[in-house]
Amino acid sequence: MLFMFLSCVQLDVSSHTCQQGFEQYKKQFNLTYKNEERHHFDVFCQNYMKLVERHSQDPDFHLDFTPEMDQLNASSSTPTRLETKEEIKYNSVRYPLFVMPTVYASVDLREMKLITPPKQQGFCGSGYAFQTIAMMENAVLRDKSNLNTFWQSYADASTLSLSEQFLMSNSICDGCRYCEGGSFVVEQMLSVPGNSFSQYMIPTPAVISTVELTEHFPNDFVVKEAAWKANTQVTSILATENKLLPVKFFPVNKAFPWLWQQTPVVQLFDDDKTRFDAENIRVIKSHLSRGLAVAVQMDIGTGVQAILFKQFIGGEILHRNCNTFNSNHAVTLVGYGMKYGKEVWVIKNSFGEQWGDKGYFFLEIGKDSFCLEHSAYAIIPKFFNLTENIPYPKGDSQRGKSFTLDCDQYFTSVNEVTVCYDACPPEHPVFYTMNNQCISTQCPQSSIFKENGQCVSRCSSGAYQFTGIDLLCVSSCADMYLLNKLNQNSKQCITSCPPHAPYYQHGRCVQRCESGAYFVIHGKTQMTCQDYCVFYVLNASNDNSKRCFSQCPSDLPYSESGMCSARCSSGSYSNTKDTKICQNQCIYYHFTNTTNENSQFCLDSCIDPYNFVDGIECKKWCPFYKQITTAGQFQCVGSCDLYELVDKAQKCVDVCKHNQIINNKQCVNQSTNKNANIIIISIIAIGTVFIVMLIVVLIIIYGQSNYLQAHDKI
Repeated sequence: MLFMFLSCVQLDVSSHTCQQGFEQYKKQFNLTYKNEERHHFDVFCQNYMKLVERHSQDPDFHLDFTPEMDQLNASSSTPTRLETKEEIKYNSVRYPLFVMPTVYASVDLREMKLITPPKQQGFCGSGYAFQTIAMMENAVLRDKSNLNTFWQSYADASTLSLSEQFLMSNSICDGCRYCEGGSFVVEQMLSVPGNSFSQYMIPTPAVISTVELTEHFPNDFVVKEAAWKANTQVTSILATENKLLPVKFFPVNKAFPWLWQQTPVVQLFDDDKTRFDAENIRVIKSHLSRGLAVAVQMDIGTGVQAILFKQFIGGEILHRNCNTFNSNHAVTLVGYGMKYGKEVWVIKNSFGEQWGDKGYFFLEIGKDSFCLEHSAYAIIPKFFNLTENIPYPKGDSQRGKSFTLDCDQYFTSVNEVTVCYDACPPEHPVFYTMNNQCISTQCPQSSIFKENGQCVSRCSSGAYQFTGIDLLCVSSCADMYLLNKLNQNSKQCITSCPPHAPYYQHGRCVQRCESGAYFVIHGKTQMTCQDYCVFYVLNASNDNSKRCFSQCPSDLPYSESGMCSARCSSGSYSNTKDTKICQNQCIYYHFTNTTNENSQFCLDSCIDPYNFVDGIECKKWCPFYKQITTAGQFQCVGSCDLYELVDKAQKCVDVCKHNQIINNKQCVNQSTNKNANIIIISIIAIGTVFIVMLIVVLIIIYGQSNYLQAHDKI
């Protein structure tokens, strides 16, 4: 991690001892000490020798003096969180507020005037006390309108200062270690009125009954440490009516009566093994959006790592991996938002306003940098409405040079001072650039596309629309889009395809159809590509495409297998809705097609004079019999089922007419039948006479023969 250091006089390690360096250090920063100079010298020498060790390992490392070389780093061998998991469990309550459905894009309690300027803890490892007081000050500022006139006169973010010294001098308990570490939970529990003594407490009246002003109890930790070690508490000088504990108290688990019965400590998250997830971050953002600070812990490391953190002078987002959770420093979350394009926590430290970014620093959200994302605690201001579910008024979002978060949306720069807006002012009514700057003209050539009101070099949505003035990014095109040569990542939405890409396929205009077929949309000029057509023909203007038709044109009147052609290869066709459909064979057809010599015209019924159907062929007459079909046609058959007429075109009927008779399955006229009977009778009579005469002749001949034989015997 690269830190930026305060540029001072660089040390020559070989020619300076700790004493020489200390003298130069005092001269450089115009420092004078009273009776505690020896203590400051010891601290300076300890820090100086650590820098010397680092320089011996890395010659490029600069050994520069900083204003706090004579102060202990905030790290202590004793962690700031001393209580056990069981104690946390029963001495805090789960978050009692609703998680707001909508939170601000960014929050800065400095803009809301709900946080006081950073203070200086110095060499004392008392970050926990500065964190606790920062939370109390935030509660006083948040409750200002409900406080009495005394506190209203003090409740100003720029001047309010509650006393860490008063808090620490009255923190007399087993878990309180003054300048050697402590706990936000412990300090808050010490303020609980009416609680019995616990394992934290020693048998003295150690309950803190009010906050106090720094002007009444200035911070002088070294001088007053001896009194604290002697269990000597200090008494508030506030008038009784002005004593204030600006927090709500909540009942704790009643199943454990030996523990304290109420607590002001609200637990948002606490887990050594896991870090904030999306839901935890949403809860914290919801809390900050209400104008309420959050107490967190972090691990700034030890040795050189701690010194590097102590010497940070701002200008970047800090980061250090958290391999195994540990905590040795207490800080306060006072906001969140974007910085340098990254989402960050805004964190108030207690190393003074010369440290970091005017006493603050930034860590990227979700990275668990410095192990900061393992615990989060809060207090609820005394007069806060627990059902309130709306954000606190945003405050002054015109950040200028005072604060260092990026603007949420719009900004403009006047005389090198950045001013943020929730919406562009009237003189900049429409657009802002890719860095959110309000402008009244069009986007610059380097960022010509407008996306969500922002000028960008390309559209993230992948499509844009030309309005006649601007190129606006859209999530999708209403009609179609075209690949844009000016922006490879964007496609232009258009209502009709241009001449150089006249074909519309799958939402874009192309030079030719990949599918091999296209269709001219009626009423528009573009041609739409299709996977297949009902009818189509090869298009002369596009070798790779076939043009689709709803019906074949006059010069290609026959449709065969979806293709319009001049004639049918199958040899037959039928006429369907003015379209000639080619087919392999017809049910009925005849050979009188004059429009296509190679095709036979298929018919649903025969046309006069071809009224007789023989198989699938229409004829003028049948060679044998005919019978009427259900379609009203004359169907040629080999024989009749019932009766037929014996005329030339024999017709099968079910019943003979009234003047006809049935003769051998034939219907015949009755007159014709009488003549036939006479002839038959005559023939039969003549035959009978002939037969009788023949028999007589035979008898005569036979008798004569017998007579002659007998005569011969005589």
